[in-house]
Amino acid sequence: MRDKNEERLNTSLINISKLEVLNQVSVRLLTVKNEVEIYEILAEGVRQMLPDVYFVVDKLLLDGKNFQIVAIAGFERIMAAIKLILGKEYSDLRFPFDGLPDEVLHVYETRNIHYFPGGIFDIVNGAISKTACNAIEKLLGVAQVAAVSFSIDKKYFGAITLLIPSSMLVGNKMDRETELGIETLANMASAKIQELRDKKTIEEKQVELLDYQTQFSNLISNSTDIVWWANLDGTGMKDINEAFPKFYGVSAEDFINDPDLWFEMIHPDDKEIAIKSHQDLFSKGIAVAEYRIQRSDKQIIWVHDRKSLIRDQQGNPVKMGGIASDVTERKRMEEELKTKNFALDASPVAVGLADLDGTLFYANKAYVKLWGGINPNMR
Repeated sequence: MRDKNEERLNTSLINISKLEVLNQVSVRLLTVKNEVEIYEILAEGVRQMLPDVYFVVDKLLLDGKNFQIVAIAGFERIMAAIKLILGKEYSDLRFPFDGLPDEVLHVYETRNIHYFPGGIFDIVNGAISKTACNAIEKLLGVAQVAAVSFSIDKKYFGAITLLIPSSMLVGNKMDRETELGIETLANMASAKIQELRDKKTIEEKQVELLDYQTQFSNLISNSTDIVWWANLDGTGMKDINEAFPKFYGVSAEDFINDPDLWFEMIHPDDKEIAIKSHQDLFSKGIAVAEYRIQRSDKQIIWVHDRKSLIRDQQGNPVKMGGIASDVTERKRMEEELKTKNFALDASPVAVGLADLDGTLFYANKAYVKLWGGINPNMR
């Protein structure tokens, strides 16, 4: 009876010890700032939980092709001999990840302990010769090799490899309680690595977005065009680049206070154009039009108006926005050109224009009449 009570007491102490390790690791992971700390904390947790086991903590490189050792324990006394067997420092080793058998990858996805029947040679995936692997196992007195991964949704971050002496095995495996302890450490590490990487991705996206916003703001601020958005009913007008005063002679606040001001400023002869443009906006989602506005100082400006509906993720229109450009100078030049063309066409003087090759590309009526309907392409 006494032996059984002592055995229960020892088991209870072991349980408390493992729970304490898991608790310490979980607390330390709360304040981790980078992945290096995670691997260090994890290695310390494994060492405390399994002081008699040799183990390696691997990190999967960002290319997703190779593991790299980032922490080891238990090898200190024989590291020189292992280096001699390997012919290099352990930190220089790379263990191929791509090419692992599907059954191993499946277990890695679950973050469950996987035992490798072929020992070290199986787990290094050909990176170390079988002879060297056997020599290391014999040197360490290893009876079993196991590993558990750090992963989330088929995204792999690394793994713990355990080189287990026979004294730690029950049958051909560790006891289930110990396995659960190691798997729990792997779960905690996986969640924290994913959290840090998600945070890093968000921060990078925020920096990228801020850079784009800065470039966009600079571009818009230096533009002479009006860039605006408003509610669907025309209220809440927003002048993005503060160009309204230069363009309309009034501020965006004037439009906010009087949503009908926009239509009131349109030239009486062009109101139908503006009305159709507004109808097109809501029927087609986009509209382009040119019309005149009359400023309070009596100045008339030609506007090239491009606007569209702004939709939410479900495709429902929530706002409208657009760009308005002053095309008064272009319109003036077009009118001048029309006047000149009319004058040339009506001129009694024969006028013909040709390019440098002598090909005629313009002839007024007098020219055609003079040459009796000459072919314009004739030289």
